[in-house]
Amino acid sequence: MTNFNRFAMRSDEDFIRKVDSMRMGREDFPSRAQIVREAVEAAYAAKEKTPGGQTPRV
Repeated sequence: MTNFNRFAMRSDEDFIRKVDSMRMGREDFPSRAQIVREAVEAAYAAKEKTPGGQTPRV
């Protein structure tokens, strides 16, 4: 049986709107899912570096 680490993050509407406005009309920008995935990875990496494992604001 494989054990997967889970990481959950809530994205608010403002964040999603900002992502969509950045992507609007740009072919060279990654998909919304890719941008959110990278934000989650950055938050997780920052959490690992933070003393006490507290989630930093990103």
